[in-house]
Amino acid sequence: MSSNLVPDEETLLSDGELIQEVHNGMMNDNELELADMAYRALYVQGLENDAFVIVCIQLEPQWRALVEEFIPDFDWDATFDSEKFRYVMSRVPFSFCESLCEYFPDDTDILRTPPSDEKVRVIAIAGGDFSLYKADPYPLQLQ
Repeated sequence: MSSNLVPDEETLLSDGELIQEVHNGMMNDNELELADMAYRALYVQGLENDAFVIVCIQLEPQWRALVEEFIPDFDWDATFDSEKFRYVMSRVPFSFCESLCEYFPDDTDILRTPPSDEKVRVIAIAGGDFSLYKADPYPLQLQ
């Protein structure tokens, strides 16, 4: 199966190959779910692709405040303490990118730029850095 998730070549950001491998792994592990999230947002809920982003963030202590911001009113203590969960995914308003600008002040222009095509932006955050991806919206089909 060919991947529907491809790095956004113009905005791929990483300090090193190891972090990039973590980001790519997060995307590959969740390829079908991310494509389905994109599909549901666009074609079921009727959102435009510049109204939201999908965030996949590694559950590391440095990102706890960010995770709590995009999924509030959830008891994250057990989740962060557990070895079971490595990361969390969520669809968030595009304005969430402003919060990311606080963590990545050198990349504000890239973060504030909405997608220019029909794909959906996915942001992978782990290891002190982020990478931008584009997801083709595709419904998850049960096998």
